Amino acid sequence: QNLQTKATLYGIDFLNQNVGGICAEKGRIFYTRDGGISWNSAITPTHRDLFKIQWIDTTYGFSCGAGTILKTQDGGKTWIDVSVGTQTYLSLYFFNHKEGWVCGEGGTILHTTNGGIDWISCKTLVNSPFFGISFMGQQGIASGEGTILTTTNYGKSWVTSSPNLRIYSASSNFISTENGGIFIYPIID
Repeated sequence: QNLQTKATLYGIDFLNQNVGGICAEKGRIFYTRDGGISWNSAITPTHRDLFKIQWIDTTYGFSCGAGTILKTQDGGKTWIDVSVGTQTYLSLYFFNHKEGWVCGEGGTILHTTNGGIDWISCKTLVNSPFFGISFMGQQGIASGEGTILTTTNYGKSWVTSSPNLRIYSASSNFISTENGGIFIYPIID
């Protein structure tokens, strides 16, 4: 596939075989409705780097990056800023178009239940960045620089562990680390 850009691409997500998007440096978002045969450039309100993108359905999507959280309500054509604060947000996970999580620098984890209109900060007592956040039902995991946070109650409370690894990504109960490590993290039934 050729996206016809020289921009550095940071994140990609596909809802299905046709609907997907890519986020990139300088606030660039590209979206497709035909499985990547053609790509369109979205209108965004930022020129800051965007690191993660997630489609909720064919209408709604979210992206986050350097000091910004964005939301689309028109299938990716235009994006609005729903940010709070100035942290760099490195990952996100949304259950639906209203409820989701973002995480990033300074141990930041934020939660919204109204599509980003309001954000609630979760107290983590961690100052290092979180690179990934993911949920599988009510169980969630946030991973960062030498820290793993887990929850079994949709993020109402988090338990911290420190495996002394730089953890870059979390998906369901898998984490990826420096030096090529991939681990399965135990899920509590």
